[in-house]
Amino acid sequence: MADFLETMEQSTVADAARSAPQPGVKPVPVSDWFAWRKRNFDVGIAKTGEDGSLEDWQQLLRTEGADKLTSAVIKARGTGRKGERIWYSRVLECLAGEPEEKAKADPAASKRSRIATLVWCICHSARCYADAIAPWTPEEGDSVSVRLPMIGRVKRTPLQDPHTPERRAKLEAMAKAARTELLTQCGFPDDPKWNGRLYDTVMATPHLIAWLRSMRLVP
Repeated sequence: MADFLETMEQSTVADAARSAPQPGVKPVPVSDWFAWRKRNFDVGIAKTGEDGSLEDWQQLLRTEGADKLTSAVIKARGTGRKGERIWYSRVLECLAGEPEEKAKADPAASKRSRIATLVWCICHSARCYADAIAPWTPEEGDSVSVRLPMIGRVKRTPLQDPHTPERRAKLEAMAKAARTELLTQCGFPDDPKWNGRLYDTVMATPHLIAWLRSMRLVP
């Protein structure tokens, strides 16, 4: 019994030594979805449709990393009312957003950021592409109180779609057609798990960006 306890203690000490931060070594960012979700319980996950599905959030976490995505969520919280859910399109805006002064000082960098956002939306979600073109705006009037599971009652501000139904349908159709063509050009199957690879490939291929420009999908 004494030998067993001694072995357990030695194992615990060894584990602690391995997990202790080493001088000059940056800690590895947490990329586990469940750990990230637990710390950001107010993000909105859509059960159906393209906007903010579980797979979209998980892919975004893999692409951006936990630290950068958490910063975008914190920024999104500051742009809405207290207690609101943090939705996917708003986080995308925060990931791509830059201070106005920086955009004025470096318009080329601002344009590259805009292109990256729109390409990401084309590769991942036609609905998010339409939202990125013109985000939803709060409607005038009082907030409505809704009850959410595990959170309780929160106030939600109704949002207004800046697009007409016809305009939104046209934008989404253009984004879907562009994604189909990009998949063909890059040789990827039409499967959501390839969305991240598709985005990386398109951003690294100048003639594909030029094609998107010719289709008036990116600036």
